[in-house]
Amino acid sequence: MLPKMFQSQNSLTRTIIIKMGIRIAIIIIAVTLVSYWHITSNLELQVVEQLDKYITERGQRESTLFQLVEENQRVFKKEFLFRYQNLDDDDPLTRFNQLFEKRKDGTTRLYPKYFEGIQQADGGITQNLSGFIGQNVNITADIRRILVISYDMLNMYGPAWNHIAPNIYFTTPENTDIIYWPGKAWDLEAPADMDITQEEWFDMSDAAHNPQRETVWTGLYYDKVAKKWMVSCVTPIDIEGRQIATVGTDILLDDLFKRTLDVHLEGAYNIIFREDGRIIAHPNKIKELQKQEGLFKILQSGDQHLIHIFKLVKESKKVVIENHQNNEYFAVTKIDGPDWYFVTVYPKSLLANLAFDTARFILLLGILSLFIEVTVLLLVLRRQVAQPLQDFLGATQQIAAGNFNVEATQNLPLSRRDEIGELAQSFNSMAGQLKTSFDTLDGKVIEKTAQLNDKIEELTQTRQEMIHSEKMAALGQLVAGIAHEVNTPLGAIRSSAESLSSGLKQTLEQLPKLFQVLTLEQQEKFFALLEDSLQSKVTLTVKEKRAAKKTIAAELKKSGIEKNRVLTDTFISLGIYEHADQYLSLLKHPHRDFIFEVAYQLSTLTRSTGNIKTAVDRASKVIFALKTFARFDQSGDKTASNLQDGLETVLTLYYNQIKHGVDLIKEYEKIPPIQCYPDELNQVWTNIVHNALQAMEHKGTLKVAISQRDSYAVVSITDSGNGIPDDIKDQIFMPFFTTKAAGEGSGLGLDIVKKIVDKHDGKIEVESELGKGTSFSILLPL
Repeated sequence: MLPKMFQSQNSLTRTIIIKMGIRIAIIIIAVTLVSYWHITSNLELQVVEQLDKYITERGQRESTLFQLVEENQRVFKKEFLFRYQNLDDDDPLTRFNQLFEKRKDGTTRLYPKYFEGIQQADGGITQNLSGFIGQNVNITADIRRILVISYDMLNMYGPAWNHIAPNIYFTTPENTDIIYWPGKAWDLEAPADMDITQEEWFDMSDAAHNPQRETVWTGLYYDKVAKKWMVSCVTPIDIEGRQIATVGTDILLDDLFKRTLDVHLEGAYNIIFREDGRIIAHPNKIKELQKQEGLFKILQSGDQHLIHIFKLVKESKKVVIENHQNNEYFAVTKIDGPDWYFVTVYPKSLLANLAFDTARFILLLGILSLFIEVTVLLLVLRRQVAQPLQDFLGATQQIAAGNFNVEATQNLPLSRRDEIGELAQSFNSMAGQLKTSFDTLDGKVIEKTAQLNDKIEELTQTRQEMIHSEKMAALGQLVAGIAHEVNTPLGAIRSSAESLSSGLKQTLEQLPKLFQVLTLEQQEKFFALLEDSLQSKVTLTVKEKRAAKKTIAAELKKSGIEKNRVLTDTFISLGIYEHADQYLSLLKHPHRDFIFEVAYQLSTLTRSTGNIKTAVDRASKVIFALKTFARFDQSGDKTASNLQDGLETVLTLYYNQIKHGVDLIKEYEKIPPIQCYPDELNQVWTNIVHNALQAMEHKGTLKVAISQRDSYAVVSITDSGNGIPDDIKDQIFMPFFTTKAAGEGSGLGLDIVKKIVDKHDGKIEVESELGKGTSFSILLPL
């Protein structure tokens, strides 16, 4: 349980402990990071040295086997040439027949007993030898001499060198082979149709592929007879420029793979590849090597990491190379003999993990130190600072409650001789002075409070008067336009009434005659003509009227009615522009001019009544908007109001200023009514719309939108004016600030707007760009 003075979030002790803890923690983290960087740097140097030493020793160790194999083949070649060149010309036919037997499959092979084991005359045992002579081989005396010599040499050298490599074999271009291979009768198991000269290990020794006539190494391949993965070392044997044989040795890659894949630095791995990029061994490419029968080439693999390693190895002459792209090191050496690249890949993450472990230990040690330091600091602060402050707090609370007696300060550390003691003495003295001051202050506070309440009431009344005054000023500016808006429908009513008065009497007199001259069927056509005329709402331009007259004249002519300009004009006046043939019974009537004249008069009378209705609606709408705007609610209570209704009221009052040159765009989303002061909001819309029209000089685009953003209803009013300069954008809501000429504005409009929005607990946002316009967004809580 923490002490009481430490439980409060505002406790001084808590604050000091937290701040000191944070500072010490930052220092510990900084030290940890520096330690991590220092350890990483040292480890990188150590790893580079270790890799250099390791790869050098590994290269020498791996090279030993291949160097011994090459040296053995040089000895074998030298001994063979000596024996062959010093052999007499006798045909060793008897000896040959003792060694080889003719098989039913057409091949000639070494007797199986020489593989299984046979005791010689000198007491020695010959075994592990097998031989093969292909089908259709012409076995000459020279071939017999060569095979007998190779048999004797393999029987002698094979057992001696078996600890170095698993086998040694002797092959001739005539498709013959003898091999010493303990445990594997290779030539006895080989298929009868085998052509040794087509194998890679023989093909590499001919003059075309090996013009230097030197010992060479094959790539990785799979021997189908031995069912083993291997590489071979082959040395051509020539006499007088003619290849008579090849001596070879296989290195089984099971052992090479095991050493390459299993014997490595911890966390690292090894790769072996040839100069041409052909993979010999790779821990992650074993399946690919088997699938491609050992012909896996790096540059054709599509493995970008492996390709990057190959290129760096080929381009760099360094022993240890840093691969920044893959965040790793690799050490490079060459295996003498086959001249293969042996590469050890060492991920840098191993360094990071080791450095991280060390840095983590340092961090944990620092955290432990931090805990001990904070505990000691807490004990010191609790005794020396927190408890005295708690006493001061108790004394302060009593004084704040009006208790100025001696008991209020008796627990203070007045006897201490440090800063805390001096503070206690000063506090005790201050308590006495406060008692004296408070005794005389109460009366003055009461007096000043009454004066302040009077001023607040006066300011509230002044603000209401300013809002009302600003509203009346805006209404005064609208009067001329509103008068015009009301006068226009009144003129339309007067004009339509005169038309009704003059035309109604004449038409009523003509109706009896009309029904006398028309049959019942013709009367139905007459009323259909009148209905079509009344439904036509399109007003034609002069060009469209000319085209319509041509159409009507063509239809009349087609119906056998001569061109009649008066009749055509009547059809246009009636609003009928096509299908005149529907009224042929009326057009061909002897009294057609009278009939169509009456129809025109009736249509005109009906249209006049429609004009009167439209004008009355327009005048009513303007008067209603004026009445709504002029009202001022004195109740002081919020009411549910539709924002769209208030906006439409203001836009109606400004219609006369908008309709000439201003393109009005309305985008209203459905927003439920909100609790507000609708009359004051109307003042907001009036001020912003008025400013927008003035900013555009009454020409441009005015966009009014209602939307919802989170829990707010948003009213946006956007103009296409010149915008607000950035240097005055922060001043536009200040009282009496205006950019208008003297007498055009009071500078209180936007100040009143902001106060009304604040009263609604809303927000106002302004976006403006010079030359493009300004947008005011009013956000009101839903």
